[in-house]
Amino acid sequence: MATAYKEMARRIAPLADQVGSDTVAGDTSGFIDAFDALTKRVVRASIAPSVTPGTAENFIIMEAEADLELLSVKYHPDDALTANACDYATLDINKEDGAAGGLTSLDAITTEVSGTDDWAARVAESFGGIGVNDTLDAGEILVLQITKTGCGVAVPHGTLEVTYRLL
Repeated sequence: MATAYKEMARRIAPLADQVGSDTVAGDTSGFIDAFDALTKRVVRASIAPSVTPGTAENFIIMEAEADLELLSVKYHPDDALTANACDYATLDINKEDGAAGGLTSLDAITTEVSGTDDWAARVAESFGGIGVNDTLDAGEILVLQITKTGCGVAVPHGTLEVTYRLL
């Protein structure tokens, strides 16, 4: 791990020098921005949900290659969706231990009227509850689960975007 940090410092040093002469002495914001730019990673997964009501569907998004911290999760629907109070879907971000263990919910959004309301095509729906304490250990799996209530709703195909940082 020490070698990885040394390599990171080697890459960041030239970027930190580009902060500029107007930087207040001791201000490390440019360094932090450069570090963030080098450490953030994004995974995008194409999601094609079924239109069948009453079935839970699981989509494996990624397996953690190392310990990581989730920074944000967004669903980008390809088409619009009209929210409904009785017939709706719940999109749940979960982690699994990688050994066929149970799912642990990290955050969820719903297409219920009191949830995210209507969706517009190609406008991101954010899982706003994802934060600092949401981590995956090496080997754990990130899973999107879609469940339907009532007759459900046809969740449009889309892209799930996960931004994370290795710990």
